[in-house]
Amino acid sequence: MDGSRKFVHVTFGTEGAPHDQGLNLVPALEAQRKEAEKYMTYEIYTPRRVRNAGYGWAVEPLPATSITHKGNKKIAELGYHRWKAVVLSLELEKLKDGDYLLYGDGSIQKRHERGFHFQFSELRDLTVEILEHVGFDIVMPKQGHYNPIVYHVKPNVIKELGENHPFSRMAPILMGGFIAIRKSRASVQMVREWLDAMTHTEWVDGDFHGVRDDKFKWWTPEQGIFSVIAANWVRKRIHKIPYNYPDLPSHGYPVKPSTNWELGHLEFLTPENESSFFSLCDGAVSPHGHVRNEFCRQTYIPYADGGW
Repeated sequence: MDGSRKFVHVTFGTEGAPHDQGLNLVPALEAQRKEAEKYMTYEIYTPRRVRNAGYGWAVEPLPATSITHKGNKKIAELGYHRWKAVVLSLELEKLKDGDYLLYGDGSIQKRHERGFHFQFSELRDLTVEILEHVGFDIVMPKQGHYNPIVYHVKPNVIKELGENHPFSRMAPILMGGFIAIRKSRASVQMVREWLDAMTHTEWVDGDFHGVRDDKFKWWTPEQGIFSVIAANWVRKRIHKIPYNYPDLPSHGYPVKPSTNWELGHLEFLTPENESSFFSLCDGAVSPHGHVRNEFCRQTYIPYADGGW
């Protein structure tokens, strides 16, 4: 990669009393900083730092409910992770176009449970490889190989932010524990949209606001909202985001194309979009609703033949 480009790794952790209600994670993060700064700039955000930057609303508690998996009270105590979009927005402001920004949860250096297991020495090259593979300047990997948005996003968010479009229900849910960014017009715009969406308390909080869907399982707030924005962008082809975005499962190393069965959600792109699935390749949907290999070839989507 171009050694002249700045590379920043940002993470977030609580300090404990009297600053917040969490555990004091700062000593562990400072130990990670010591290792990380051999290779890149390492920024640690805390609820106090977010408040001091003028974004106190992003770390203010919201009522806890059982809408998150196992009723995760800690998520509600820190505002359902609204701070994540704030942190990335603040760090992007400091960078020049072409510089790199990586967000990682505090445990990212040894992240066995989600498949990302690497050392800081690998992160520079891995981040560039992921961005080049996906073909876009901001990447949040899929949750597993494919789980639809409707499983983990509140129905009112799909209805309002997702414009009640079927693609906004069936596009893949993404995972916010790892985010790779190359600063550009596209990535800055996407983070700004995400930040704006996170100011809508009725989208972020633990209340259904009267809208239900029997497919819904549990709420993953910040990554769910980003997933709907990404689906909107694919549907509208904003900044020519790839149809198969993000083409990266959560255990996405080594980097390789998705299998064809993971692309079935593309059938939910509709004819009214001039760049839609159907208008680009008439009749490319199999009788069972799967995306045919021919569509992938005609629209230059790389895939691995996983069979049906």
